[in-house]
Amino acid sequence: MYLFSNYLKQFLLLYIFFIQFDCYSQKVTKDSLRSVALLAWKYKASDGKKATSLLKHGLRLSKEFNNESYMFLFYRKLVSQKGFENKLDSALYYKKVSEEKIKFVSDSLDKYLFQGRLHSEMGEVYYRFSEIDKALQEFERAIFNFRKQKDTIGIIIGNVSIASLEFERGNSDVALAKYLYALDIFNFEEKKYSYIKAAIYEGLCSVYENLGELEKSIFYAKESLKLEYVELERYPEKITPALNRLATLEFERKNFKKAFKYLNESDSLIAYYKVESNKPIAAIIRGKFLVSLKNYKEALKVLSDVKPLLAKYNLGADESIDYYKNLGIAYLEIQDFKKALKELLYAEKIAKKSSFFPELSEIEKHLALAYNSIDKNDLAFEKLRESKKISDSIFNVDKQKIVKEIETKYQTEKKEKELLQTKAEKATTELNLNKQRQLSYTLLGGLAIILLIGFSIFQRNKRKHQLIIAQEKENNLQSIITAEEKERTRIARELHDGIVQQIGAVIINSRNIFSKLGLAEKPESKKLLSQLENSSAELRTISHQMMPRVLEEKGLITALNELLSSSLQPLQIKYDFEYVNISERLPNKIEVTLYRISQELINNIIKHSEANQVHVQLMKTETTVVFMVEDNGVGLKTSSKKGMGLQNIKSRIDIVKGSINFNSEEVGTLTTIKIPL
Repeated sequence: MYLFSNYLKQFLLLYIFFIQFDCYSQKVTKDSLRSVALLAWKYKASDGKKATSLLKHGLRLSKEFNNESYMFLFYRKLVSQKGFENKLDSALYYKKVSEEKIKFVSDSLDKYLFQGRLHSEMGEVYYRFSEIDKALQEFERAIFNFRKQKDTIGIIIGNVSIASLEFERGNSDVALAKYLYALDIFNFEEKKYSYIKAAIYEGLCSVYENLGELEKSIFYAKESLKLEYVELERYPEKITPALNRLATLEFERKNFKKAFKYLNESDSLIAYYKVESNKPIAAIIRGKFLVSLKNYKEALKVLSDVKPLLAKYNLGADESIDYYKNLGIAYLEIQDFKKALKELLYAEKIAKKSSFFPELSEIEKHLALAYNSIDKNDLAFEKLRESKKISDSIFNVDKQKIVKEIETKYQTEKKEKELLQTKAEKATTELNLNKQRQLSYTLLGGLAIILLIGFSIFQRNKRKHQLIIAQEKENNLQSIITAEEKERTRIARELHDGIVQQIGAVIINSRNIFSKLGLAEKPESKKLLSQLENSSAELRTISHQMMPRVLEEKGLITALNELLSSSLQPLQIKYDFEYVNISERLPNKIEVTLYRISQELINNIIKHSEANQVHVQLMKTETTVVFMVEDNGVGLKTSSKKGMGLQNIKSRIDIVKGSINFNSEEVGTLTTIKIPL
């Protein structure tokens, strides 16, 4: 039975080419790219090498013109082309490359659109290789992306594709629901693109035929044909599947004359419009009709003529099975048993791989007859048993004939008893093995559950232990930092209130004594007083740096301004300090942390960077404080990242649950710190 797959393949490809892109553009670049795409489409079936070359050329042009939409179009077309050429690995390669490129698309809607189309193409490729489960997954992913992008046509086509696949798997109810859902969306939201509606009608035709409702099936086939004739000149390749379908339906109703009339019309259109890719399907259907009418020689001629085209156009599993099965039957009927076996065995292989059980049962029946004809009775009986296992309900005249011919060679009572005994012993053995397997599976399942529970407990305890260690480490680090800050404050206070005050008193007393003794103007006296004043100033600076009073009294902004001024101005290093959304003071712990980190970073810039410009930014959002320090120095060396200073910075950041990132290129270093509020 001819299925919907070939039709779907054609209209899906046309959709991706024609309705996703504007048909008119003033830009030369877009016209050029579209011309390359259409030319590649022209050579898709007739010259795969030329089509691939054109697609690669179009890919280079789209990159040169920076046209993102066409770049992904050419990637997808390469996926499709390689699938059409039976090169699954190459198709998967271009899909992977395209997925990597899509990651860099900035517009999220474009991303969904490109991903949806790519999954549609890959679903079509898997469809060609009869990888039904993988094809279904790809079409489901396509629909997910099309929904995100609100692409109605993409959603419709995704559902039609899934319906076709479910139909091939024998799930007619699911297929019918999907087709009707797609039709509802089309009628409600998308009333253009008549060939999409024709495709839905074609699918409904197939489903209703399978459900035995021939009148409904013919109705939808004719409705589909009406829509196809509207665009015959533009898409001639789409009308022949509809004609083939009507021919099949009329043949099932025994209207042989009308059936061949539709087939002849299909052949005429194929020849007139040179649609070679549609020729194998039409020939397979004609060959099937001729075999059914016992015109075996004519069937062989029709089927043999298109054999060179089978590999070229990579037919679906159902068409391939029909082709090799009917070719095998024709050879069997003209008593060319060697060729008959070859074709039937190949049909059997495809049917088993694709789980086409009704067809497989019929193939096994004819294989049994072929083996019986060459006196290989053991193989004949085996094929007959396989046919019975697949479908016990098939008891037609041909099967009765096969049973009679085979069983005449096993008429003796002894052989029948031996056969029955062997079957009974085999059934008993299989039953015992099944019981043993069930017991083994139960024991293994129980053991696996116990191991899983044990592993879960171990992992939970391990995580608890790791959390305790991490918490202890954080507490210890917090204690060290807190102790360090307290010690800094104590030393700063003692320096300021003790030694600095004492040196100040010494300076005043010395100045008074020198005046009384008349030594105030002596160079030695002036030098001594100057040294004392410098020492006092340096101690005061150290005291302020250890715990600047301005940080406590006026906050981080003022403290950072003073720090930058006192540290960088004397060295003629230009700087600027920007702060955004800092209208009130930050928590004390964060202010102290950022101030200490600033001291460390500025110290590193002065000592190591050779910079002459520094840019500092402080920003606050509702949830985060962001602090950035950038210089134009020589950059941060790899060895420097492990230094004690940077380790101290990271320790302080950990205390406030923050993060730090050093971005150091050939010129300059950017340090970014983020602290949650």
